[in-house]
Amino acid sequence: MAYDTSTFDPKAAAEARKAEMEAMTAKLENGVKDVFSSDGYKEYLNFCAKLPRYSVNNQILIMLQKPEATMCQSFGGWKDMNRHVKKGENAACN
Repeated sequence: MAYDTSTFDPKAAAEARKAEMEAMTAKLENGVKDVFSSDGYKEYLNFCAKLPRYSVNNQILIMLQKPEATMCQSFGGWKDMNRHVKKGENAACN
C-alpha cells in the first residue's frame, strides 16, 4: 500500500499508534484485575474454555469486547467454515 507522502505524517501516525497501544494495555490490565479480584474468575475460566487456541491476553481482550462470544476466527477462518463476513464488518467474534 502506497501512502500519499504529502499528507501522511509518520510522527503523528506513530504517536497515534502508541496512544492506541497504551489504551489497549490499560484496558487489558484493568480486565485482568477485575477477573482475579472478583467472582469473575469462574466466569473467565468458562469463557477461556470456549476459546482454547488464544493466548490469555487475547482471551481477556475478547471477553472484555464481547463477553457472549462463543467462537472467534480470522476472515479466512470464517471463509473456511463457509461463513460470510458482511462488507464493512470488522468483528471477528460470533
